[in-house]
Order: sequence, then C-alpha cells, then structure tokens
Amino acid sequence: MNEINSVGKNKGTKLLRNGIIIISILIVLLLVVFVVLYFCTDLLKSDKQLFFKYASQLVETEGGFVENNIEAFYNKKQQMPYENEGKFDFTVDLGNNTNEQIDIANDFVVNFSGKTDKTNNKAEQNIELKYSDDVSWPLIYRHDGDIYGIQTDYVSSKYVAVENNNLKEFAGKVGMTDTSDVPEKIEISEDKANFEYTEEEKQTVQEKYMTILENQFRDDQFQTEKNDDGTTRYILTMTNEELKNLVIALLNELKTDDVTLGKINNILSEQDLYTKNTIEAEDIDSIIESLQEGNTEEGEVQFIVAQKDSKLISISLNQNDNNIQLTKNNQEDSVNYSISVNFKFDTGLSSVETIGGTIYFSANYSGLNELNAVKENYELGIAVQDNNGQQVGKYTYQFENNVNFVDSVNIDGLNEENAMILNNYEEESIQNFMIQLGERISNVNAEQMEKIGFNYGNPMILMIPTSLGNVLLAQNLDSTISESNMENSEVQTFNNLFLKYEGNQRGTLVKSLIQEIENSNDNNESQVELEFSGLGLIRNEDLALAGEYIDNSNTYEISFEYDDTGRINKVVIAGEFNGLESR
Repeated sequence: MNEINSVGKNKGTKLLRNGIIIISILIVLLLVVFVVLYFCTDLLKSDKQLFFKYASQLVETEGGFVENNIEAFYNKKQQMPYENEGKFDFTVDLGNNTNEQIDIANDFVVNFSGKTDKTNNKAEQNIELKYSDDVSWPLIYRHDGDIYGIQTDYVSSKYVAVENNNLKEFAGKVGMTDTSDVPEKIEISEDKANFEYTEEEKQTVQEKYMTILENQFRDDQFQTEKNDDGTTRYILTMTNEELKNLVIALLNELKTDDVTLGKINNILSEQDLYTKNTIEAEDIDSIIESLQEGNTEEGEVQFIVAQKDSKLISISLNQNDNNIQLTKNNQEDSVNYSISVNFKFDTGLSSVETIGGTIYFSANYSGLNELNAVKENYELGIAVQDNNGQQVGKYTYQFENNVNFVDSVNIDGLNEENAMILNNYEEESIQNFMIQLGERISNVNAEQMEKIGFNYGNPMILMIPTSLGNVLLAQNLDSTISESNMENSEVQTFNNLFLKYEGNQRGTLVKSLIQEIENSNDNNESQVELEFSGLGLIRNEDLALAGEYIDNSNTYEISFEYDDTGRINKVVIAGEFNGLESR
C-alpha cells in the first residue's frame, strides 16, 4: 500500500484535476453542439447526421433524455410542503472472506421520516441509526431558517444548533486558527441561469465550435447498426491520437470563449464553497501542454448512441478495457436511469499489477404521472477485481425515499428555549462543551458496540472503502484490519481522548487537554506524560496547576509520542508559557 501511495502522491493530484477538467469541458462543449445539430426526421440523413440528432436528445429540454415530469417533481418539492419516509443501508460483500464483523456491519440501517417546507425554509427529520433489533440511536434533525440543529436524548433534551451566519467568527470560536477561507455564510445557488445556455448563447457556441467539429469528424468515421430488438446504434470511431487532437482544438477555442468558460466556472464555484477555484486561460494552456507532451497509446475510441422509437435510450464511450454507459428505461408511470463505468488499468507495481472493476449508479422514480406520491430509489455499487478478473469486493449503497405532497406541515422553530445555538456562546464555553459532547458520544457508542459485538469502532467505518488495497487484499481481511489504525479498539479508544487536540490549538483547548491527561492518569494504568517543549516534563502531581501557564489567547502546537503498541504515552505542547522560560 505504501508503494501505491508513493506513486499516487507524485502523479495523482495533477492527473485527477486535469482529467476532471478535460471531461467537464468535453461534456459541455460537445453536448451543446449536439443540440444545434438536431434534425426533425431520419429520412435522407447520413450516419453522421443521425448520430448527432440522437446525441442531442441528451440535453434537449422538451422530449429529451431527462423526462419533463422528473423536473416537475423537483420543482414541486421546492414549491409545496411534503412529508417523507425512507431508509438508507449498505452492504459489504467480500465473498468467502466475509466474516462475522462484516455481517454485523451489514445489519446497520438508517431509518428516517419527516416533513419539509422549502417555501418557509423549514425541515425536520426523525432519524434512527439502527444497529440491530434492540440497539439503535434515535435523533432529530431540524432546520429553521438559518439555524440547523440536532437533538438526541442521549445528550440533551435541547437541540445542539449552529446558525449559518457569521461563520468566520464561529470558526475561530471552535478553535480554527486560520479562518481566511471560511465564508460568512454558506449559500448554495439554485438558479439554473448560472449553468443553462440561452438560445443566443447556443448560437454563439455553434459559431465558435462548428468549424472545429466539421474539420475533425469525417463521414467515414460514422456507421449505423440496426438490431432485432428495434434499437439502432450510431457509432463514431476515432483513434486516440484523433481524440487528443480534437480535445486540444476545443481547448484552444475555449480560452477565448467567455460564455462557456463562465458556465464551467459557475459549476466549479458551486462545488467549492471555500476556495472558489476557477479555470483561467493559463490553466487551459497547462492542460494543452500536458496533452502535447504526453505519449498517446495506440487504440481507438468509440462514442455510441442508441435509439428506439426515435427516442435516445443510451449513450456510451468505449476505450480499450474502459467503458462508460448511460441508459434510460421509461415505463408507463416510472423511469429508471443508470450509469456504469467499467475500468481496468495497469498499476506498474509488482504486488498488484492491474486494478479493475465496475462503478454503477441507478436512479428510479415511480408515481410521476400524478406527482402526488413519488417514490425515489437510488443505488450505488462499487465492485473491484483482482489480477485475474475475479471479483474480490463489492460495496452496495441503497437509498429509498417516499415523498407525499400535502397542503401544509407544522414544524416548530429553533430558539434559545429549545436549542443551544453555539454561535451565541463564548469561545471557552463552546470548546469545553464540544469536548464533553465528544466524550458523551464516544461513551454511548462504545456501550452500543459492545452490545452488538462490533470490535472496530462503528459499522459506519466500513461504509467507505478506505482503499482499493484493502479490498484487493480481502483474503487477508482480519490481518489487514489488525494492522490498520483499527488494530486494537481499546488502544484506539484511549488515543482518541487526545488525538482530537492534535495540531495548532487555542489556549482554551490546551487547558482542556491538560485536564484530559490528568483525568486519564487518575483512572488508567497507562500513564501519559506531559512535556512543555523547551522546558521539560511536568510532574504528574503538578498537572492540576499546569493550566495556569497557558494563555487563552495564544496558539499552541500539540504533538504526541507513542509506545511500541501504538498507544500515546507523551503529549508535547509547544508555544509561549506564562511565567516560564525555556531552558
């Protein structure tokens, strides 16, 4: 795994960023051009014309790939109150290597029911984290205007809430030393005008990119295949070198296309609430340079669109062993969309030569005709194969939500009487509360995990494949887990008492850390030493007075030392201490 991480560290970030940018640009540019190439009839059309006709349906607003009643459903959720209930669960399948701990994790399910009123900016959900038939953790989520809160009887009868205002100040209160990237308020725009093209903008795109596409695509690159089931496939074939040249030509044009570049940057800014990254001309030049300098593998790329009854039903991209396919299955009162990605690539490593597998996502909607009671079902799957193409691990996530529209819903507000709104408290009070909250949650969780017999923290840990390596080495699952940071649950629980303070912390939190050390030493055989950097060790009997040397307004750096079992045995605090001088 260290070998994999070493390779990824050097190349992964740049390749991933460039790959995402290239794919985003291709989708925006090509699909918009597909729209302007649409024709009304298939008579006397060339294979090239038919390919673009059906590809254009992917983004058509009327009678296109996305059903109008799906958009109507989401618009109705914005405009009318509704009640809902559903569940979320996940399954980990490691074949013959699935063990008792995996089975316990697979029993975990999240049940929820609630009500939402978008017009009045209110929502409430009753949530149950269900670990087994007799072990669960109930909580309530409530949203009232700019205030968001969670309540659980395991902690308090009041909601613990945060107001979505003055977040920069609040971030400083909870211990963040650098708040320069924190916005005053998190705002997510739902204005489609930021992303959709107007008719005038479509015309601009046509004028800019039509010549490029006409020069890049030849008639002999297109062909048509008719199948016995009534479907017809239109295929565009190009070499990898031709694809690279097409991308470079589009990127060169994009540098001066303020309309399209603005749409892409709008999307990026919506995804990144803090840094607000954008793509500039020099970024595009960098991508072009990388493409020109990189070696192009031999091979072909195929873009395939399929239609039935003059309606687009799938679009796919094939390149060597990799495939992406988007499909649609439309029934009388329901519609299903699915996207699957099949991948296989060489790692260049001796331990794991190739990695392959499938990632798929499906969305199913029913009750769309009346739009009174709509059922949403989503499924995400990740399957990984070994060197021999055998599946060694599969993660499946399922989300079900039943929505019923109503005339009105009653949702109580959040205020000082029923909620502890953290923004309104002083820094020291907030940080002390958060420490106590963390300890309470940790203790309740430990009790519940003991009841269900789960040894590795919480089943939700297994929701996310921590690395492909853990899946590929599934046959050694027990040793893989024991050698990870979950090796010893007791050691991990002990370390978690202190790890939450790691890094740069305000003086108020450092005082809480010292108190944590004193409490731990009083109640555990494993003792933790405290060292003031440059001054030496603080005697155990002096821990009660050590906080007096910490200035609440100063920032201190917290680090740890460990014994041979991985248990923290020393805490080192570096910074300026009141009334003490370095030796």
